[in-house]
Amino acid sequence: MAQYQIVTPAKLGQVSMTSSAQLLYTTPANTRTMIKNFDMCNTTSGMLTFNIYLVPSGSSPLTTNAMFYQQTLTGYQALQWSGVEIMYPGDTIWVQASASGINIIMSGGECT
Repeated sequence: MAQYQIVTPAKLGQVSMTSSAQLLYTTPANTRTMIKNFDMCNTTSGMLTFNIYLVPSGSSPLTTNAMFYQQTLTGYQALQWSGVEIMYPGDTIWVQASASGINIIMSGGECT
């Protein structure tokens, strides 16, 4: 069987964002990761913003690798992104919010 043909669906990460950039996920060696969904929920009554960075191996979270940047969520609002993003071994996903109160769940699959 060709490499990267077996996909195992999974919840790949879940965290409550803070004002510091946090590592949500790292693609393991010999694996490609397919990101299918991000679910974000503002659990506060106030407006908050968040950033999601898809960071190539060896790089840092920067505006040049932002998938969402200063995205606004009003009080108690939820947002779902669905699509396909492919991550390679060593690539990372970092998240950050303007303040505590946004939860994120990421799902997809790991291909071996």
